[in-house]
Amino acid sequence: MKKVSIAAMAALMSAAACAAMCKMPTCKESAMEKSQFCERHTCATAGCNMGVKIGGVPGWVAGNQKKRNSFAFQMGPEQELPTKIVWRHCPKHACGRLLPKIENSQVRSLIAGKDQDEVLRVLACDHERLFKGKFCLRHSCGVANCASAVFEEWSKEARKNTAAPSMTDLKSNEFCPRHLAIKGDNKHPREGLYKETCSEYYERKQAEKQALKEKEAAAAKK
Repeated sequence: MKKVSIAAMAALMSAAACAAMCKMPTCKESAMEKSQFCERHTCATAGCNMGVKIGGVPGWVAGNQKKRNSFAFQMGPEQELPTKIVWRHCPKHACGRLLPKIENSQVRSLIAGKDQDEVLRVLACDHERLFKGKFCLRHSCGVANCASAVFEEWSKEARKNTAAPSMTDLKSNEFCPRHLAIKGDNKHPREGLYKETCSEYYERKQAEKQALKEKEAAAAKK
């Protein structure tokens, strides 16, 4: 009976150890408290314990195979190309921005040999979205009640496909295409709650709940 109990205890301990591991495939780190994922793979938004968003690197980033081989012959061995994008936030809270497509056979130079965080900043965004929007403050249209992203476009030089593009070739505007076309000073800038991130919203609501509890406790003592 004692041997059975020891075996059962060992099985329970083994199961508990497995349950405490990060649920992200291939990750060997321990899961955080209240989360099924490790610190790196848990959404960075306050109050959220979901797993981070992960997606594949777009096929067009590899560039044209034939021209790429010619470029590699001239410039030396190619650096390894990452195969995935790992966000800092879950799908619900991650900024929805994605790098605009460019037809350039040397476009892979933008992320070749870079680590996960660098790839994220180039191909997407490492910030969380605004509570009232799908993009972060930097990538949201400057008009307060507009849900669209800012308009980003590649320079003519980068689109000519004669040299490897760089991030300095990417122009980012303050507004979305529709509001860029509006003339005059009738655009309402983002202020107050229109600049609030998901984390700031969560923290504000938590503070309001705490203040209400304290107010009710004080009233109960009278």
